[in-house]
Amino acid sequence: MTNEQFSFLMKAIEKTKKHHDVPISAIIVNQNDEIVSFGFNERERKKEISAHAEIIAINKLAKKIKSLNLNDYKLITTLEPCVMCSEAIQQAKIKTVDYLLKGDKYGVSRHLSVNDIKFKLKKVGTKEQVDYYKNIIKVFFQKLR
Repeated sequence: MTNEQFSFLMKAIEKTKKHHDVPISAIIVNQNDEIVSFGFNERERKKEISAHAEIIAINKLAKKIKSLNLNDYKLITTLEPCVMCSEAIQQAKIKTVDYLLKGDKYGVSRHLSVNDIKFKLKKVGTKEQVDYYKNIIKVFFQKLR
């Protein structure tokens, strides 16, 4: 993940704070690593269960390019996708998903076997990037409790 991509993900997370949504964001990049779509959690704002960052980013790009086939793109997200997002990723035919932080509670690799995941799932980010984001999540959940 480039510093520009990390910075964009963190800026998108700022938008989640306004609506008290879990601070998760996602971007989709093309083959040149250019950001072509993004999303951030909007479950609370929209009162929609499926308003996850990954699904929002996928839907934006599909509308933009007028195709549900996103096999030429890579999704990068702050938190490992959940099973629901994993299915959306598969439906969009995205082949690669990079994430910063493992989803200990809902992460797809916790609920499905490696053979069930139909895309390449890879943990990315420098230690500093991961620690920075881990702190954002930690602070968010501390405030809830």
